[in-house]
Amino acid sequence: MSTSGTFTYHYTVGIERVAELIRDSNFLEQRCASSGENNVKVTVEPIAEGYRVIIARDAAVELPIFAKHLFRARNRIVDDILWRREGTSWIGEYTIAPSGFPGTIRGRSEISPTLEGCKHESSFLVAVKIPVLGAKLERFLVDRITKGFADADRRNAEQLERRAS
Repeated sequence: MSTSGTFTYHYTVGIERVAELIRDSNFLEQRCASSGENNVKVTVEPIAEGYRVIIARDAAVELPIFAKHLFRARNRIVDDILWRREGTSWIGEYTIAPSGFPGTIRGRSEISPTLEGCKHESSFLVAVKIPVLGAKLERFLVDRITKGFADADRRNAEQLERRAS
């Protein structure tokens, strides 16, 4: 069983400015720290197809009551994203790996140009390998991941505005 999620954010700046920001390791570290995460390590490496971005950090997670006995409230989370240029868009294939998580989180993001700037669209799949509670936990994680994307893109937009000033 698995549960899917989607997210869309519209930027008022061009795609190249957003593409630069999502591979700026200093900014990515600051973005994580400003959302309360610590012990942040960001690695950005050029690869043949584009860039590989790895973001590892410790994060507190508010767990629903049914999950509190299964997971810790503070976890090491590692995002591994392969960004590649495809035509006028940037495509990111990613995994999100919380420590001790009994399942997988995989997705695909696309940043594409629009008349007003660009948009970030992401679709992802959460699969939990726990009988009975799996579907409930998947829905909870889809909600948390969607909120995380919204927070990250909002912080990206704020940084882009500061850089433009």
